[in-house]
Amino acid sequence: MVLPNGPGYPGGMISVLLKRGAPGMLLTACGVAALTCGVPAHEFYADKDGGAGGSSGVMTGGGASSGTSGSQGTSGSSTGGSSDGGSFGGGGGSSGTGGSSGGAGKDGGSGGRATGGNGGTATGGSGGTAAGTGGIAKGGASGSSDGGGTGGAGAGGAGTGGAGTGGAGTGGAGAGGAGGTVVVPESNCFDNLDNNGNTLVDCGDPSCASVAICVTEPDNFKLGVLVDRSVNCPTDTTETNVYRGLTGGTTCSGCRCTPNPVTCDADIYAYGTAADCDADTSKTGGALAGHVNAPCDDVNPNRLNPNVVTSGGFRAGIIAVGQSCNGIGTPTVTPAQWTESKKLCSYNAKGGGCATGKKCVPIQTDPNSQCALNSGSAVCSGFSLSMNDWYTGYGDTRSCGACGCQAYGGACQFASVWIGSDYSCAPGSNLTLQSGEKSCMYRYVPNVGLDAQKVASQCTTSSALSGSLSPIGQQTMCCVPN
Repeated sequence: MVLPNGPGYPGGMISVLLKRGAPGMLLTACGVAALTCGVPAHEFYADKDGGAGGSSGVMTGGGASSGTSGSQGTSGSSTGGSSDGGSFGGGGGSSGTGGSSGGAGKDGGSGGRATGGNGGTATGGSGGTAAGTGGIAKGGASGSSDGGGTGGAGAGGAGTGGAGTGGAGTGGAGAGGAGGTVVVPESNCFDNLDNNGNTLVDCGDPSCASVAICVTEPDNFKLGVLVDRSVNCPTDTTETNVYRGLTGGTTCSGCRCTPNPVTCDADIYAYGTAADCDADTSKTGGALAGHVNAPCDDVNPNRLNPNVVTSGGFRAGIIAVGQSCNGIGTPTVTPAQWTESKKLCSYNAKGGGCATGKKCVPIQTDPNSQCALNSGSAVCSGFSLSMNDWYTGYGDTRSCGACGCQAYGGACQFASVWIGSDYSCAPGSNLTLQSGEKSCMYRYVPNVGLDAQKVASQCTTSSALSGSLSPIGQQTMCCVPN
């Protein structure tokens, strides 16, 4: 459509109301002085949509809903003022639609600028409708949520103004969302260094809180972890074996004793005359005539000394029990033992980031194992538990003597001395004397013996112990940090 220049069309400004129609309708704005337009002052396509906006960005995680198209911009001022479209849309979802163009500028004002919603395609704003600078339209920028998408490009519309040339808009590229802050933990919490560059050292860095603790280090003490002897110490530690509760070592062992058979023995005394026998009221007189320790036996007879006169009678001596044991074996001292055997694994490396007098060391799940060790008797500071009865070993100068055996319990029950007659045991006519008893009766050349019920002996063993056993290398152990 060509607007004529003639009567009724003033030469100042021509206002044309452009209705949205087919996207290809060309408008030409000519100067008032010319009856026909040779070279149009400006031409633009009215109501032509801008090029397609960029494709929507890829969303990582849950994106927001699609962007809302911008609202129509406010018309520019008389001197090239531009007006923006609506605000940016939400991040990351399906495509949004760009804002509509700004209203026609007065006296050459530029067209409006619209910004599409984040993350989708948008349609650029149309060019200005008046003479002057053409409108600029921006395509919607594709954004992303937590991943960054690829910005889409849209083309601004070109149109014919009154005397100016419509501008061509180009879609911009959307920027990705900002990532989260990454916290880099300390790589070594026990080296007195700031390894992650946050100016915090070892225990002073929150990232060390789960593995490290500040513990008081008393003067001359070694900080470490107390473990059983059977447990291997952690790497980068030095172990010290410690013990307490020394026991044993007061007796010798290794001797065995066996009892010998019990014997029953008695002496027999003879009186020369019956008067001698009667006069021995203390039962200590008479001449020794023989010895008996077995029953009377006519096959293997036991007879009295023929040189001793036996006319006055006989007296039995005290019947004695004979018992003994045989000792065998090699005596050895009972080995010394500790009731507790531990080892302190002292830390070779201790970190910083602690108050004065404290060191950063590995934290232990059992506070009773978080300890410090010092030689001798010392005072624990900074710990709840103090023990000075730990040692590194013992001194042993003990030795055992030869095995000794002592018999006991043997007996000769119901014992008596048997005196026969006339070269025989003469059962029925014999004399029977209890231990220490006498008889003033005469017997001619008797066979003699001793009858008894024997009780077997038992034995005790012994070995003399000399020397001593004592702990050495006293240590003070402090545990459970305050």
